[in-house]
Amino acid sequence: MAVNRAPATPTLIAPAPGAVVTPTPTFRLKTDDPGGDRVKFVIRLSKGAEARSFTTGFVNSGADATYTVPSAQPLSQGLWSWRAKAIDEQGAESGWSESQGFTVRVDKPDLAPSEVIVSSPKAMTGGVVTVSVRVTNRGDAPASSSMTRVQLSRSATAPSTS
Repeated sequence: MAVNRAPATPTLIAPAPGAVVTPTPTFRLKTDDPGGDRVKFVIRLSKGAEARSFTTGFVNSGADATYTVPSAQPLSQGLWSWRAKAIDEQGAESGWSESQGFTVRVDKPDLAPSEVIVSSPKAMTGGVVTVSVRVTNRGDAPASSSMTRVQLSRSATAPSTS
């Protein structure tokens, strides 16, 4: 009977070092098992004192495994690092990979126009039209409406910069 040998240390594929990701990133990694056993991965994430661990399902030796952070457990904004180890179906464990860093960027607040008032339905060449826009913050963080860019257009699908 052959002795079960541990899988190789995982190769971290994505997110790549220095990548900027959403709060629910997808991790991609792979490894080879010398006995051809299926493998699963333990992924460890850390940001300062904050730490998370996730375990993938089993995949064939040499195949890419992916794991997406659940939307109910998003990562907080900032610089994170991740590393992983592989475990084969018989319980043999690889060593931990080197850590790689990535940045989580939260694209909120989410300002949305709630009221638009135009002073005149027509504007003559050289004429003046006043546009007032009221915005509502639908995001999770405070927002500065003075920094919000508004584009006007006759078409909802093709904004104009003029």
